[in-house]
Amino acid sequence: MGVALLALLLGVSSARAEPSFRQRRRAFRQEIDKKKVFSIGDHRDLKAILYDADNGRFAFTMTQEERERLGGLVKGFFGVGDERDAGRIVDELAGGKIIVKREYRKGSRHLKGARMSTFLLIPRVPYWSRIESIDRAEQTFFVFNVTASFWDEGALPVVYGFYMPEGTFSGITRASTVPMKATRKRAQHVVIFSTPTQAEINRALDAMPAASPERAGLGERFIDRARRHPYFAETDKHGKHVVSDAEILKVLAVLRDMAGRCELKDTYAYYRVHEGFAGFHVVEYAVSSMANINALFPNIPLLRSIVESIAQSVADQVSWKYFSLSMKNLRDAVVADAQRRAKGR
Repeated sequence: MGVALLALLLGVSSARAEPSFRQRRRAFRQEIDKKKVFSIGDHRDLKAILYDADNGRFAFTMTQEERERLGGLVKGFFGVGDERDAGRIVDELAGGKIIVKREYRKGSRHLKGARMSTFLLIPRVPYWSRIESIDRAEQTFFVFNVTASFWDEGALPVVYGFYMPEGTFSGITRASTVPMKATRKRAQHVVIFSTPTQAEINRALDAMPAASPERAGLGERFIDRARRHPYFAETDKHGKHVVSDAEILKVLAVLRDMAGRCELKDTYAYYRVHEGFAGFHVVEYAVSSMANINALFPNIPLLRSIVESIAQSVADQVSWKYFSLSMKNLRDAVVADAQRRAKGR
């Protein structure tokens, strides 16, 4: 789903000849380069994205009434006042393109961070399971290595956990730990993802169930929970975990000291799905986050303003790079789910 990426790379690659879990994740992300980008009028930061694999794949039809409704949604969401530009966006959406926009807080292109937003059309098939969970989100979105809740029975309106997105910028690949709170509003077709408070994370960690009575300490419970995920469960040819218990505990340390250790703060994202169209749903998504300079560079107060500007700019650039790919991932996933259901799998 399009989160800013900065942080500490965990672990090393597996020594097996067969691609490791993380190697496969990075291979998936190579699709980011297989696309074409189109401008929308004179809007500098508003683009239409067509991935090569989607060329000729989608042709969403709509009535004039639906076209007018979609045009109204486009105008309101992207702030497009020109009728021709709004009409162009509707045409691009109907052809399967993903519309993305980047806008900067308080007019700054550097320090205050970017808000990134997108519209895309998906076939009229079930979609909720692909957006409502922290767990298993990496099965939908290639940008994530790990998405894990501390517990999730499926019916809870609010769930806590963490994401570990990874991206490459200027040849450097990084992963980060991002604490996450998911608020589900199914009746409104909305899911909100936000940075939890430290108190909320502490309560969620304290309530995390133990895998066994013998391992009831917080560190033990967290390690056991993490080992359920393929990223943390992966072993090398000697049967040794690629990510050690000590590295997993570093993730826990970030969660227990968000202000001092988490490189991202003030993350806010949401999905809203507009239903009521005959042949498709409209997916609306937006995300923003801020670099936490206190965690990134705690010992350089004299250079704070300069470094903060650079760090935020890099975070925004990485998020922007992978933003449209996450939306393609979502549409591919719901289509694949529908195809499996049709085949009775």
